Amino acid sequence: LKDKWKAMTPEERLTYTEAARSSLQDQRDDKQGGERQTAYSAYHDARKAIERIQEDLHTLNCRSGIESALFVSHSSQDHHYKPLAYCSSNTVASFFTFFFKESPPNLACQMEGYILLGVDGAVRKHTNGIMELKKQTLNTLAGEAVKFNVSQMYYSNFDENITTKYGIKVIGWPLNKFCLPGDLTSRVEFLLLYHTWESGMARFYKMTPQELEDWDNAQFSERMRETEMDPGAPGGINDE
Repeated sequence: LKDKWKAMTPEERLTYTEAARSSLQDQRDDKQGGERQTAYSAYHDARKAIERIQEDLHTLNCRSGIESALFVSHSSQDHHYKPLAYCSSNTVASFFTFFFKESPPNLACQMEGYILLGVDGAVRKHTNGIMELKKQTLNTLAGEAVKFNVSQMYYSNFDENITTKYGIKVIGWPLNKFCLPGDLTSRVEFLLLYHTWESGMARFYKMTPQELEDWDNAQFSERMRETEMDPGAPGGINDE
């Protein structure tokens, strides 16, 4: 081969090596920016590239204080990379939670749904998710109520319909408004209520006879104070 190479003219050498050079260039281009031929190689290419980007953003934040966010999702069901959200600091993460009422990881999952399913599909998936969460929450609370022999739970006028009758009160309700869980519309509210109930932080509590008597006396005293503060109300001191 060495003797053959020496015997070639420059033009013959160029022709001989052109095919090999073209093949090597194709491999280099494919490695740097081309579409990968297998899902396995595409996954590892994506993972390495995203890790490098995250490292660069972290370094940028450490050196210059620049904040950033990165959301990543695959664009095909054939890809296997999970949606990812990166925030350079807790401040950036809290921005999304405050303004969008969702954590960055949840937003990344929603972006994935939008990319894969389109607007209608993403909305449908979101709606189905809320309906399923509502069902789980209602079943959880209903199951707890059955333990106290409450045949039907009333969230409206709870004190009168449930506490006075069964001696049951709610401890640790996490939402600002006490209402029927089915009336909630926010996924965040459903998640908060469901997880606090599942964890035991919120629960129904069966009072002892003495506790119920103390509660009833406190309720009566509160009603009396309200009446005294509003003399014109029915039953007030000016009511004739």
